[in-house]
Amino acid sequence: RSSDLYIGIVLLMLASLSSFAKDDLKALYDSLDYSVAHKNMYVQEKIKRIDEIRSALSYANLNDVNKYVVYNQLYNEYWKFDLDSAIHYARLEVEAAIRMNDEYRKTQAELQLAISYAMHGMYIQAEQILNKHNINSLPKDLMAEYYNANIQFLQYYLYTSDSPEDIQRQSNYRDSLYATQDQSSIEFRFSLVGRMPAKERLEGYNKLLDMVEKNSPMYARITHSIGTIYAADGNRDEAKKYLIRSALSDLYNVTRENQSIYE
Repeated sequence: RSSDLYIGIVLLMLASLSSFAKDDLKALYDSLDYSVAHKNMYVQEKIKRIDEIRSALSYANLNDVNKYVVYNQLYNEYWKFDLDSAIHYARLEVEAAIRMNDEYRKTQAELQLAISYAMHGMYIQAEQILNKHNINSLPKDLMAEYYNANIQFLQYYLYTSDSPEDIQRQSNYRDSLYATQDQSSIEFRFSLVGRMPAKERLEGYNKLLDMVEKNSPMYARITHSIGTIYAADGNRDEAKKYLIRSALSDLYNVTRENQSIYE
């Protein structure tokens, strides 16, 4: 049965991650090969989860608050999986927020939409959304989301441009994001470690690994960061171990941007 195979793949992944402590690079490669060969199982499980969430929209008398919550869940499931669908549900979030006359939720949804537009190469539409918001009128938590959206926009835009001005703008937005992030969040701690000298970053990222769930998107980001540090130091075997762990997490989460697989 497909569910039994899916469970088997997950158990194999967990076993390979445990074997990492024993420096068993071969076991990690075997797990990666097996997971790539059966990646459609992860896709089917994600589609099943999406269908279950979407089924809530068929409930009678669903108000706009409830719809907004479901649209947001669907956006988060589709983001980095099916970008067209993510954009569709972000737009529905915006429409629901407008009907509720809820400026906070409207802004939040528009920032999600701007990031998705940028990922899709729709830079004009993304920039139009970002430019219409006055940063000084936003609450602090939305300020952080605003700065993050600008960073993400410039990250994708810079694939088509190497403008020194845009590179400096992105750096400025990173400084602003750092100043406005919730200091208890894992995102802030990840940013904090990224600002450390290389030798301290390695220790900092390893400490963060103990704080996040295995196979989570943040786990993938941290292990990818560790892998790139080892790669820069010329330690290829250690780099491979962490990049494989990152790739396994991306496969598990059905993330289309599998950076580690190609490194």
